[in-house]
Amino acid sequence: MRIFLDTADLEELRKVAAWGVVDGVTTNPTLIAKEGRAAAERIREIGELVAAAMLAEGREIACLHPNVVVKCPLPPDGIQAAAALAGADIATMPFKVLDMMFNHPLTDLGLEQFLKDYRQVYGAGA
Repeated sequence: MRIFLDTADLEELRKVAAWGVVDGVTTNPTLIAKEGRAAAERIREIGELVAAAMLAEGREIACLHPNVVVKCPLPPDGIQAAAALAGADIATMPFKVLDMMFNHPLTDLGLEQFLKDYRQVYGAGA
């Protein structure tokens, strides 16, 4: 399963890229308009956040036909998600949705319990 962040917000993109959970970014004129920047300028800024080799490959593929849509991946590798069980290969979502997947009260409780159990089994300094 590949996860793409649907945004034109550079702060969101930087944050999620640092998490290492997304494979790339998608955007559109509506998202770019919300940022109040010229489309070409914002696309260049987004491009600066992904690896140069990936952009070169994307440009090459985009030249094959005007209807080709290129999604530029972000390093590192993405994660598996529940949607993969339904047969989805790619999930595109806004930052808020991705953030809720990782920052949920039940996730926090589960992590807290896991860490407590880990310390009990392996010791407080582990």
